[in-house]
Amino acid sequence: MMLTEPDIHANAKFWLEVADAIVKFIALLVGAAWALMNYLRGRTYKRKLELGITGKLFRRNGKLYLSILCRLKNVGLAVYPIKQEGSACQIFAFMGFKPEHVRTYPVFTDHGWIEPGEQIEHPLMVRIAVDESKLVGLQIKLIILSGDIEWNSSCIIEFPDPDQPGAGK
Repeated sequence: MMLTEPDIHANAKFWLEVADAIVKFIALLVGAAWALMNYLRGRTYKRKLELGITGKLFRRNGKLYLSILCRLKNVGLAVYPIKQEGSACQIFAFMGFKPEHVRTYPVFTDHGWIEPGEQIEHPLMVRIAVDESKLVGLQIKLIILSGDIEWNSSCIIEFPDPDQPGAGK
């Protein structure tokens, strides 16, 4: 018959296993909290489109033209449908204190949606037929509808004063 000696470290091994389990559980909670915080703060997964619009006013053959470039970039991780009805590029002329609507153009008509990370552009060339003696500047507005969300962007283009030096015709 063989006698076995009692393990004098059994109590210590038990408490080391308990401490190991507690440390692993705390590490799991900290990792989950960190991932959740990055998810919520990072805005990567939220709906997000970036709009951009630029314009350049120029004269050819005595007529005033406006070159416009509308840009749309999907910086999120979801596909966005582009609702054609309501999406537009609007031009307003400042002839005094109140801007006057000049014209509205459809934009991104070749695109029904925009993929994650995709950027699309829509160029426009527009003749501006207004009284140039009263024209102060132009405002261009880009409106994009996607589902129930409306995104807007705008820019102002100054009309050069013909009396200032460097403002050629």
